Amino acid sequence: MTSISLSVSESNESKDSLKMFVEEVNDLYGKLDSDAYLSLEDVEVRVSDAFISLRRKFLDQRSCLIKG
Repeated sequence: MTSISLSVSESNESKDSLKMFVEEVNDLYGKLDSDAYLSLEDVEVRVSDAFISLRRKFLDQRSCLIKG
């Protein structure tokens, strides 16, 4: 199983948000690992979609922190 860990020295709010992103990625990888019938194309689409969504969330959050 693949997983991502995180080590940052930012505010608690930033740490919590980054942990949430890491948990989402780890959940995605867990789901992909558990489904042996996914084609490579299905995996590619799911990973791509997930990272597009995470990127949007991350950029939205970072812009709010910068403005705030």
